[in-house]
Amino acid sequence: MKLKFWKKPISDNDSFELFLFFIGNGGSLHIIADWNLTSQAWAEYGKMEKRARQLDFMFNNKEAKTNIWFYFDMYHLNWRFLDGAKRQYKVNNSANNC
Repeated sequence: MKLKFWKKPISDNDSFELFLFFIGNGGSLHIIADWNLTSQAWAEYGKMEKRARQLDFMFNNKEAKTNIWFYFDMYHLNWRFLDGAKRQYKVNNSANNC
């Protein structure tokens, strides 16, 4: 995750993951948005415009997607949804069943 903060230009997927990680761990929406747009400063104008639309989408859908979007919680050291629920997932152990 640390490397994503220094990657330039940042990809759509990395931008989304950083947004979730940052706000999930108590960061300000405005700080991550400003950082995200600033990181595009030397990119083409179209890239910055695309990133701004992506941020708008994330801002506008954050409340509706709290039970879908997840992040790694640094305090609990596990994956959590934005609503705080622990993310449960199955581990495929089929390779161990030989």
